[in-house]
Amino acid sequence: MLGFLPPTHTDRAISLYNLADCLVVRFLKQQKAYMRDLDEAIQLHREALDLRPGDSIHMPKSMSQLAFCLWCRYDSKDDIADIDEAITLGRAMLDLRPPGHAYRAVCLYNLGVCLRDRFLKQGRTSDLDEAIELHQAALELRSVDTANKSISVHQLAFCLRLRFDKQGSLTDLDQAIALGRHGLALLPSGHTGRVTSLYNLADNLAARFLKQVHTADLDEAIQLHSAALDLRPAGSTCRIDSLGRLSNCLWRRYDKQGSLADLNKAIALRRNVLELHPAGHPDRATSQCTLGDYLEARFLKQSRMADLDEAIQLYQAALKLLSRSNADRSGVLLRVARCLRSRHSAQGAVSDLNEAIQFAQDLLKLLPQEHPDRVISLYNLGDYLKDRFLKTTHIPDLDEAIKFHRAALQFRPAVHVDRCSSLKDLACCLLLRYKTRPTNADLDECIMLRRATLELQPSGHPHRAESIHNLMSDLHTRFQKCGNITDLQEAVVLGHEMLDSSLQGYPDQSPSLMSLLTDVIRTLDERSKRLDFKGTIPLAQAAMKLCSRNLPDRITLLFRLAGLYSGRFQKEGSANDINEAIQLRRDVLALLPLDHPGHASALHDLAICLSLRSQGDAGAGKKDIEEAITLTYNAWERCPLTHPDRTVYRNSPALFRQSQIEKFGAGTSSAEVAPHNSSVSDIKKAIISAAYDALKTHPHRLLNTLTGCLCDKDAQITHFEDSHEFKELLSSATKCELHQRKKCINETVSTYF
Repeated sequence: MLGFLPPTHTDRAISLYNLADCLVVRFLKQQKAYMRDLDEAIQLHREALDLRPGDSIHMPKSMSQLAFCLWCRYDSKDDIADIDEAITLGRAMLDLRPPGHAYRAVCLYNLGVCLRDRFLKQGRTSDLDEAIELHQAALELRSVDTANKSISVHQLAFCLRLRFDKQGSLTDLDQAIALGRHGLALLPSGHTGRVTSLYNLADNLAARFLKQVHTADLDEAIQLHSAALDLRPAGSTCRIDSLGRLSNCLWRRYDKQGSLADLNKAIALRRNVLELHPAGHPDRATSQCTLGDYLEARFLKQSRMADLDEAIQLYQAALKLLSRSNADRSGVLLRVARCLRSRHSAQGAVSDLNEAIQFAQDLLKLLPQEHPDRVISLYNLGDYLKDRFLKTTHIPDLDEAIKFHRAALQFRPAVHVDRCSSLKDLACCLLLRYKTRPTNADLDECIMLRRATLELQPSGHPHRAESIHNLMSDLHTRFQKCGNITDLQEAVVLGHEMLDSSLQGYPDQSPSLMSLLTDVIRTLDERSKRLDFKGTIPLAQAAMKLCSRNLPDRITLLFRLAGLYSGRFQKEGSANDINEAIQLRRDVLALLPLDHPGHASALHDLAICLSLRSQGDAGAGKKDIEEAITLTYNAWERCPLTHPDRTVYRNSPALFRQSQIEKFGAGTSSAEVAPHNSSVSDIKKAIISAAYDALKTHPHRLLNTLTGCLCDKDAQITHFEDSHEFKELLSSATKCELHQRKKCINETVSTYF
């Protein structure tokens, strides 16, 4: 028909327009397969537009159809010139459709769509902002037109979501969600557009969950995606999108709440996605990796080896589909190496560890210095090599592990969240090498790294107790190697902090603490023998706190610390030292039950300290001597007859009394230890003391004429105690006045001996 109409014919423009329209219909019906139809339609619409002057009532229609065709060709060929021309035509049409015009809403909507697409191509925010303004204006004009209103709601929500993705404004996302709810309400069940609205609203809620982590948003997104999936049956071209988005939401909820039901369902959905991505599909490798991620997570939850085996198979299959230049290859190498290491940890197969190391080395070759995954790759490779060293004791593996951990540490400055992990693992490797091939440099660096780790873990940190324990153990090791007492002191202080109530998990009976205490006690013994008190007393004081709940070691340390104070007093003469020693001796006695085999010795030790303090002023000195004599008598009474120190305990009162006489004069006799209100026990002690005084001038041994045996002074005293004279004296002395008691005791003792 167009051939019968010459260029000047009045009906030629309408014929051009109609033919172009038919070509567009055929193009759209043939699923955009015949681009020549669209190209010809654009040419015909241009010719028709040229034949329609500005005052023609048909000109806006031609402009609209030409703009539509250009938009369709841009959608197919991605030529920016087409969308630019479509936008120019859209602006011109908008000028021809002033406010109040019946078709103004359509022009606003179409121009908004074109600007949105140019934004998606070029990323210019001004295009997106204008598109949002146009769609808002169109929506205001479609307040009654329900059919077109839902389309405007959908497009405005979509543009707001795009701006949120670019700028991160939660206001845009909130508005998009509100519009999505409104749009869904406009589409009843059974409407063809309802599934898209369900899908988009669910997607926006999932995005808000990632921003705000409100579980209610994620729960609603899962419900909406499930509803959308039900409306997309098998064979639907969009079903795969719903499967993927729903599985992603279930995965996120599992990650937050740990529900295995969510993870199981996500895995089932991902298997469906993989089935829809058969061999040769461009997204098959991505589907394999995602399913592998979910299976690895379920293995970590349930320790089912079948899940880990399948995850490894999926990752390895994905690697075969990804070329070395593919940006996703590095992520798959990272995952498969991690899973192989996990399988080695579970089953111990060195082949898995070897393969993990090979994949980790391949990954490192792919990543340039500035790649964000390079640091984790260095760290993992160091960790895998350390594991192989522990399995094979092959030193070069450990040397390599140290090298990679050092490199990883350089990428993790003080503020990096994983710096502690790098510090800890590098220290661990250095300690392993020290134990295998001892060098002071490795141990020194290990301790330096332990200190750096501890600085990054303030009080209350969940891993502080572990770090304290590690540093304490390494300092103890260096003390054993080098003998520097400051290392031992620091280890003891750390051990005390480790036992603090806020640091649970390391009891005071742990092997490391018991070993440390053993070395502390041994060191105290060695240094006290050398009269080396510098640093030794602070060490013992710190160790006291370390074993606050460990009674046997606490008694031992109290004993050692008292000895150190007593020794320093004898060397330097500080009254504070002897006072401390006496108090510590009293503390020992308070902890020892009366039937303890060491109780008599503890009594005697306290008596000696009191005797040493008695060298001071007369008033306090006499009081100390009297207590010392009483304590020694108690020690002698509690001491078994076969005890090697029994003689010492029996002789000590006389020595203490002699010391008192030498220091303060003879104005006080032995009997004065038993005042008027004394008990029978006190009087007995006074008699024994007088007997020892009487024996001072006697030979050390005398012949017992009745038995024919030689008797030392202790034996003579024992015979005296068993004699009739002793019993009569004890009986009469308890009834005498003080001055008579003194005379009675001295006379009877002198007569007997």
